[in-house]
Amino acid sequence: MTYSDHIEARFERCAARLGLSHAATEAMGVLVSLDLDPSMAPADPHGRQGVVGWDRLYVGLVEKGFTPGEVEEGVNELADWRLAQIVGREANDPVVSGPAAVRLTSEGRACVGLAPVPHYDDAAPEGADEAGWLVLHGASRERLMSEASGHVGHRAFRPLVAVASEGVSRLAGGVALSLCASGCVVVDATSLSDGERASLVPEMLWRTRKGAGLRVLLAPSPVPARVPAADGGVRLRWVEPRSNDKAADLDAEISRTLVEGDPDAVFADVCGVPGGQIALPRRVDVSFDDIVVPEGVRQQLEQVRMHAHYRLEILPTLTAFKGRGSGYRLLLSGLPGTGKSMTAEALATLLNRSLVKLDLSAVLSKWLGETEQLIGQVFDMAEAAGSVLVLDEAESLFRQRQSGAQGANALSTAVAYLLTRLERFSGVLCATTNRTQDVDEAFFRRFNDYLILPMPDAAARQRLWEMMLVNAGTADLSGLDVGLLAEQFTVSGGLIRGAAIRATAWAAGLDQPLDMPVLLAALGRELEKSDRSAKAVQIEPYAADVRRYLQVEG
Repeated sequence: MTYSDHIEARFERCAARLGLSHAATEAMGVLVSLDLDPSMAPADPHGRQGVVGWDRLYVGLVEKGFTPGEVEEGVNELADWRLAQIVGREANDPVVSGPAAVRLTSEGRACVGLAPVPHYDDAAPEGADEAGWLVLHGASRERLMSEASGHVGHRAFRPLVAVASEGVSRLAGGVALSLCASGCVVVDATSLSDGERASLVPEMLWRTRKGAGLRVLLAPSPVPARVPAADGGVRLRWVEPRSNDKAADLDAEISRTLVEGDPDAVFADVCGVPGGQIALPRRVDVSFDDIVVPEGVRQQLEQVRMHAHYRLEILPTLTAFKGRGSGYRLLLSGLPGTGKSMTAEALATLLNRSLVKLDLSAVLSKWLGETEQLIGQVFDMAEAAGSVLVLDEAESLFRQRQSGAQGANALSTAVAYLLTRLERFSGVLCATTNRTQDVDEAFFRRFNDYLILPMPDAAARQRLWEMMLVNAGTADLSGLDVGLLAEQFTVSGGLIRGAAIRATAWAAGLDQPLDMPVLLAALGRELEKSDRSAKAVQIEPYAADVRRYLQVEG
């Protein structure tokens, strides 16, 4: 390919990808020809290099059949993309007498092949045929970057970082260059202040709205892009924050990639130390089939599922309920370990929603009004994210309203606010408690369903023992009398889970298969944690070995 062929191909690519009008394309051609052969036009009367006077450009295009309006619109179009500079338009440009000068910018030269581009991919990436802007917002910068890399179809993209001091023209030129070179662009506006985004983002979206190729903008908030989105050509998409084992603001996929790439690496190496968060949406994967309960309770769980689906999907479509809040609120009661939290997670999985837990210790404050403000933030975030909001140990807050301790008045105010906020909550909320007698009566009235999760019966306990042992890593259950454990010990699923994990760990540490004495001894330790006597596990013919593991006298 000759150099002239290269220029022609890149020029056509530039005009197509940026959607340049006929007049803008013709004006661009004049400027490119002038750069290739300065003798084609008389020298600028003020001695400025590489420029053509506005009067000469204007007359030349009008003589080719363009209207004066088309000429002005075309040249301004080039200036909006920063392919051409109208000298004197920017605040720091020199201003001289006579017609304005027009010349190619560095971005304009690169787009048409007169200068090398920073990166070049002749094959358009997957998704490059999409037009317009996609604004990703809501998550951390790293999470947004990871999401953007998926949209543009490759990870080797070079995001443009929006810098307020460089102005919108420089940013628009970078967008034009990336579209012409790679067919897509990612602009990172996360580091701008709210005021800088408000002045920079709408203008940039407007200037770069035409053309082909996917453009992705990263921002913490959709507010600056909402008006351009209403005018068309801009799509808004909220990115759900994700948490991982070490840090809530880091992307889990990137963390796993870094750890897997280095056999000596651990999550602390690549994630650092996590910061504090009041609440954060997270995804769970729990099925209602994973919850082991008596058959009667399982039927109630099915009724909960049907009720939630109707209130969330059908009720809002009925004329009588349009425009009114129609969320779903479930109160779960039961002893510790009976599956209350697991039921809430199963509901979130069933509804394909993330989960948000309201940590009361994080929102209770001694400062007047701050508790209500923090509670409101969590409710608002869960509602906007479409998450299932879980309020664990609900009685710990509502019980305080009856307390005469110091600070009770402030807590009573918080309870009153929570009751009001719960009334108008249009999302999904699950509250759990094991002390229903301490819950305020007004609290019950605001729930659509109330479900008691009882202690599992013998059949359910046997299924729990088998499932928990297998999940903990015990492959062979043939040497274990699981039926005896289920019949002899009335314990919750949480306690069974703890005993199964403890017993499996002991067996692995002793380098021996898991047997009944180890399993009974592990159960004894779990009973002691629940303030119950471990003597009950000393059953024959395993009593002597169990006492040895528990280090007690016969």
